[in-house]
Amino acid sequence: MNRLTQALLAATMTVAPFAAQADSEQETLPLEGDTEVLSFTTDEGSWLSIDVTPEGDSLIFDLLGDLYRLPIEGGEAVRITSGLGYDSQPVISPDGNRIAFISDRDGATNLWVADINGADARQLSSERHAGMISPQWSSDGDYLIVTRVATDTELVMFHVDGGSGVTFTDSGGNERFWGVGVETSPDGEHLYFAEGQG
Repeated sequence: MNRLTQALLAATMTVAPFAAQADSEQETLPLEGDTEVLSFTTDEGSWLSIDVTPEGDSLIFDLLGDLYRLPIEGGEAVRITSGLGYDSQPVISPDGNRIAFISDRDGATNLWVADINGADARQLSSERHAGMISPQWSSDGDYLIVTRVATDTELVMFHVDGGSGVTFTDSGGNERFWGVGVETSPDGEHLYFAEGQG
C-alpha cells in the first residue's frame, strides 16, 4: 500500500466553512431568492480527483464542486475555492506554487489556473461549445495540456500566461490527437495518454 493510499484511508476530514468570496465573483451568476450556507463534516468522498504536492506534505482534491487542501497525514481539509462555479480535476504545478483545474465559473467548462491556495484564479481557455477535461502540466510548468471534448475530441496545449492554445496534430498537420489523462515525460519530449480505439 503506497503512502497516498495510506493517507487517504487514515484521513479524517473536517470540511471547514469558507470565507465569503469577493462580491465581483458572486455577481457573475446571480440567484433569485434566499441562499443558505452548507456546512458538513465527512471522512469520505467518492469520484474525487486528487493530486499530491511535490513536497509530499499535502493533497489537493475536489469535493462537491470546490477544491480542498488536506495534510498528507490527515486532519482538517481547508477549502481553497468556493462559489457557484463547479471546480474539479485539480493538478499541481511541478514547482508546487500553482494549481490548474476545470471550472464552469464563467458559464462553460474551461481550464483555469490559480495560486496553490486558490487565490488569483484566472481563466486560460474560453470555450463556449466544448468542454475541457483532464488537465496536466508540462514537466517545465510552462504549459498545460487538456482534452477538449466537442464534435472532435482533441488535445490542446495552453501557455500558463495565456493565449489561444495549440491543438496537437500529426506531423502533416492533418489528424488531430484524441486522448485523455495526458502525462509528460520528465524531459518534456513525449506525451503519454489514453486513446480510444474503433
